[in-house]
Amino acid sequence: MGNNLTFIQEFINHEIKFKQLHKKNNTSRIILYYQTLIDLSSLIEQVKNNSTILTHITLASIHFGYNTIKGKQVPYIHLNDNDPNDSKFNKVYSQLKELKSLGIKVNILIGGAGTAFNQLFNDYSTFYKLLKDTINILEFIDGFNLDIEEGVTIDKMLTLIKDLKSDFPNKDIVFAPLGNSLATNQTGMGGFIYKNLIDQLPKNIEIAYFNTQCYGEYNLELYEAMLNNGYKQNEIVMGMLTGQDFDSILKEIQKIKQKYPEFGGVAVWEYFNAPPESPDHPYEWCIKIANVLNN
Repeated sequence: MGNNLTFIQEFINHEIKFKQLHKKNNTSRIILYYQTLIDLSSLIEQVKNNSTILTHITLASIHFGYNTIKGKQVPYIHLNDNDPNDSKFNKVYSQLKELKSLGIKVNILIGGAGTAFNQLFNDYSTFYKLLKDTINILEFIDGFNLDIEEGVTIDKMLTLIKDLKSDFPNKDIVFAPLGNSLATNQTGMGGFIYKNLIDQLPKNIEIAYFNTQCYGEYNLELYEAMLNNGYKQNEIVMGMLTGQDFDSILKEIQKIKQKYPEFGGVAVWEYFNAPPESPDHPYEWCIKIANVLNN
């Protein structure tokens, strides 16, 4: 009996060390966008059982605007449709903190569809202070995902990036361009060319990675087009929509990972209906992606 217990304990220790080493050596990110704020209990349990199935979760999304109160325009910052301090987010924040304690990075998305950046820059000092105060409260946030889907100038984006890195030097800066915006040097949704923005960044500011939106096409050829345009393997994450052909995407990810071992990873918009087993088991997306990326 004693020998059996020793063997079992040695096997468990081996499995723990293997998972830790495997996670450390795995360069590919596995990222969930999280805007429909469903319960994360089942995902947390899956991460506890297998730490390699998820690396990041991105809480969406921050917007700015004005409320009319007694005839006056009062500026606000919203997480989706509510003040980030609203008690409705208490469970969301608690579960995100638990994921963070398990080694998962927690980012927050600014922008996306809508006019968040135009509102921000229309009264920058006011709205940036609201953003800064919010992030100081949400101290568990590890980085900013800047999803620019409206026309802004490079100068304004440089101001925002510099301020974020000055106030939060240990938090990542992430962009979320269309895949084609990195595959070519054409103007993207933000009205600028990403190469031009990156070339003007101060030398001490680095972009952690690009969470590219590969919603029109998702294949090895698009990834290679981004590499051929000067981007590095590990800085390109290829994002998918839940409505895309998941089986086809898995095959493309396998081809990419086999040819380019430092592939930056995969993201999905968004968690609550991620294939192949949503709505009951959306975490299965993480497991399927991890199986391909980790081989």
